[in-house]
Amino acid sequence: MNKDAVRINQIDLPMVFPSVRLLESLRGAWSIPCLLAAVLAFAGSRIDFGLSSNSDSLELTSAVSPFVPSAITQIILNAETLAVFGSSRGTAASLSLIVHMLCVGFGAVGISRFIAMVVNRHERSGVLRTAIFCLSCWKPILVSTSLASVIGLMGLLVFRAAGKVTFWFSGVSGATSLPNIAFWLSSLMLWIVLSVLLAGWLLGLSAMAIDRVDGAEALSRGISYVLSRFRRTVSFVIIIGVIAKLVGLATWRCVTIAGKMALRSINENPNSPPELPTGFESFRIWFVEAVQFSTVCCGLAIAYLILRQVIDNVDFREISDQK
Repeated sequence: MNKDAVRINQIDLPMVFPSVRLLESLRGAWSIPCLLAAVLAFAGSRIDFGLSSNSDSLELTSAVSPFVPSAITQIILNAETLAVFGSSRGTAASLSLIVHMLCVGFGAVGISRFIAMVVNRHERSGVLRTAIFCLSCWKPILVSTSLASVIGLMGLLVFRAAGKVTFWFSGVSGATSLPNIAFWLSSLMLWIVLSVLLAGWLLGLSAMAIDRVDGAEALSRGISYVLSRFRRTVSFVIIIGVIAKLVGLATWRCVTIAGKMALRSINENPNSPPELPTGFESFRIWFVEAVQFSTVCCGLAIAYLILRQVIDNVDFREISDQK
């Protein structure tokens, strides 16, 4: 048995604590290609399909908006519209859900590719190269988004049917009957299934950007990663959400200070406090949302690299160059 003393000069923190690598998402959060992709995704998520404003649940919005960018929040609200209002507005909600997911998908693929190149190869792809890469991945993104939408809509359809059956039985046996209890539990299961599906779809977008897999394999790989390392994935998602929230607060504060300094420099009356115009307020909201979405997509790409190394034993630095 070797009893010689061992001297440790350096500890590889990313090897011991893989979640430390998620901090590298800050390197791409404010990058020009990532911000442009995030702005386009955010603009696509704002497309109106005739849904009235009361279709969005205020309770759900207040619950997810502090931790999730608006582009992803809109997808969650579209799914809730289908679960609550059903077929009365199902066509518009379904179309809105698919289009918004496609917009988020194209933006997430571009951001994931950019951050993977920066972290692993120290290369910056640039705006044009990132845009060309996103357009070349249109088929996998369309297939993955369509499969995820169909699976989610099937789950929502089953949930709506179970709700109708439960409502019919509740008039006979009372509100606290066994069918009602089963329905409340099914709503919890539906929320878990949709959460796993959303997380798997987002990780699948990173798989397209890094490994150049097709849409079906990307969605399958993302869901399998979530289920096989559920606690680790949840921890990564929480850490990414916290980082994105802190980055959003810092960006909001910096942009506000910069705007007030600019107004102060052109204000003729130095004694009156400057008031930010409405246009600047819209710019500030868009910019903060773009930075948050960019940070989330960068973090998900790095989380995919970590999960791929842990589960498939693939080198963290490996990126596919297949055209």
